[in-house]
Amino acid sequence: MSRLNEIMENHEQLEKLNALLKHYSVNAEFVTASLIEKLDCLSSSSEEEEGEEGAAAQEPNAELLEDLKRFSSGF
Repeated sequence: MSRLNEIMENHEQLEKLNALLKHYSVNAEFVTASLIEKLDCLSSSSEEEEGEEGAAAQEPNAELLEDLKRFSSGF
């Protein structure tokens, strides 16, 4: 149940963050660019550490990063 609670809490926090970003008129282009920059830094640091656990943990981030880059190209 702990994992399920964490997922639910994370979704609630993301909804609050989304409301805050909308309130201050932060655009999707800025958020996308910021996420791409951060995920690039994370993937660079994980490549340096070289480990099976690190590679497995970063796999979903690689997919997200690719999707964000495709999304960003539309701006």
